[in-house]
Amino acid sequence: MISGRTVGSRILPKEFLEHSMLEVFFSFKSRILQQF
Repeated sequence: MISGRTVGSRILPKEFLEHSMLEVFFSFKSRILQQF
């Protein structure tokens, strides 16, 4: 059962995109919160 995360030790584009977007969003949010 390897449906998703890695297929032959290769990250799926969709999951990678979602992960990077979330990381960027959270880092951006924390940066904004630090300014106030």
